[in-house]
Amino acid sequence: MDEERTKPRLINTFDQCKAAGGDRIAILYKAGDYGRGGTSACVLVARIKDGREVVTDPKAHFLDYGRKAFPVHRYLQEGPFHLAKREAIRQAMEWACQKYGPREFAKNRMRDYVEKEVNERFPIPERKKEP
Repeated sequence: MDEERTKPRLINTFDQCKAAGGDRIAILYKAGDYGRGGTSACVLVARIKDGREVVTDPKAHFLDYGRKAFPVHRYLQEGPFHLAKREAIRQAMEWACQKYGPREFAKNRMRDYVEKEVNERFPIPERKKEP
């Protein structure tokens, strides 16, 4: 029972990075909201340092919460949406590696990208289905 209490509770990407500690980078996808206040789909670079999120782009739009953004529409001329999204993710990873040092990323259960070592040590468990 005591072992269960000491384990970090992993629900999402931020919990995963906090549990790993240190200086962590996460690549997040934010779907577009094309309603009245419309925002376009983009890939965001988040940095979690010692359990707290640190700004990666001080000039970021307020809806991006200080995270460096790579809008997907920038890459749409290269092909369909899924290829543009893949290119935005690649650009975000490349930028993060140039800015914060080389890192190897892996997709987690939330479909975000975190450092491979973080994903292996602190995997997000599958949700238990209610009967």
